Amino acid sequence: MKKLVLAALALCTVAVHAQRKPKIKGNKEVITVREDLPPFTAIELTDDLDIYLEKSSSPGYTIMADDNLIDIFKFDVRDSLLTISSFYRITSKRKLEITVHYNELNSLVIREGKVSMQDVIDAAVINIETYANSRLD
Repeated sequence: MKKLVLAALALCTVAVHAQRKPKIKGNKEVITVREDLPPFTAIELTDDLDIYLEKSSSPGYTIMADDNLIDIFKFDVRDSLLTISSFYRITSKRKLEITVHYNELNSLVIREGKVSMQDVIDAAVINIETYANSRLD
């Protein structure tokens, strides 16, 4: 019985530890990358990132960040939903600015992180959902 309890405890510990994201540090060499995206009308932020929304004629994103941090972000558009996530947890950086350019927005879901914007979202109806420690400025 003791062996079964110890095995279950060890399995739970390994499973919890395996769910954590690996850490990464920026290399202090800042670059800017601009990419276009397919059209989307909804955004979901799933990781603890700070993004800035900006109305634009063409959808896409601009990242100003340390050179080795550019490739850790995932921008995935499926069924007009842009999902923004990260493969790593950033522990230090010189600069990290993520700007998402959109032309129409009907839904915004913030599971973690912070979303900022200066423009007013021009939509008849907009769905905004925030969870846990997420923020909308």
